[in-house]
Amino acid sequence: MEIWDKSGPENLESGPHYLVHYKGWKQTWDEWLDDSRILKFTEENLVKQKYLKQAAISSNKKKSPTSTPTTLLTPGISNKKNQGSTSSVAPRLKSVADGDLDFHRGRKRGRESAVEKGEGEASKKIEFKFTVPNVLKVKLIDDWEFVTKEKLLVELPRSPTVSQIIDQYNVYLLENAEKRKSRKNEEISKEILVGLKNYFDKALGAILLYRFERYQYQEILQLYPDTKMSDIYGAEHLLRLFVQLPALVTQANMDEDSLLVLKDYLGDFLKYLQKNLPNFFVEKYNTPSPSYVSVAKAI
Repeated sequence: MEIWDKSGPENLESGPHYLVHYKGWKQTWDEWLDDSRILKFTEENLVKQKYLKQAAISSNKKKSPTSTPTTLLTPGISNKKNQGSTSSVAPRLKSVADGDLDFHRGRKRGRESAVEKGEGEASKKIEFKFTVPNVLKVKLIDDWEFVTKEKLLVELPRSPTVSQIIDQYNVYLLENAEKRKSRKNEEISKEILVGLKNYFDKALGAILLYRFERYQYQEILQLYPDTKMSDIYGAEHLLRLFVQLPALVTQANMDEDSLLVLKDYLGDFLKYLQKNLPNFFVEKYNTPSPSYVSVAKAI
């Protein structure tokens, strides 16, 4: 832990600040925090620490001893990038669009499967990772505090919904393709964005909800039995999915070229979320009724 002084970041308010490194997390997650963001050593805060550690592990797996310092680790595979045309990548992204994954076996499933299949086949696993912007990392932490500590909820249905945000991003890509000289083509965009919606719909009830939200989820299922969750929930829960995506995508057994394309899109999508932060994320969470709190604690 380092103490901030005048030589530190200029955008910090005056007063004591600490450069905090989260144990087990990469340096990209380091933050300058003031006293209000430093938590006491309590049982409740240990639970929070456990969540944050799991989130970091999901998105930033440790490098293998034989891997090279590239953004995507590719043990056992040549590091030649962009082999073949980008149009040939789209069919290989079908596994993403199908979203045919087992979310109920937990985040370790991909690594366990690799071990079960033998050392030779496991060596072909390509590690998938991308960087979440710092502003969105803070959103994740605040979201955790609002729901688990302050017992607040996001009002549902949200506006815009996950589907609407993804559709708006697709329009954004098409409108800015020529201006940005982007190589993203329409076919690949459709494959990835459809897959992102499918991932969200399947992952929400299995791994994206905190315990306090589960009763709200049950209520939503009763009120909207024929509606996809991507048409109910919004950016707050979509952002949680990105913490889990590296482990989920690993299950899809995609090749290196497809993963590079997917990483490019997801990284750009996160920048789009950051750019539209005030429009996509709620400013205030709602206080549920006493009856809700009573039932939610019993689940």
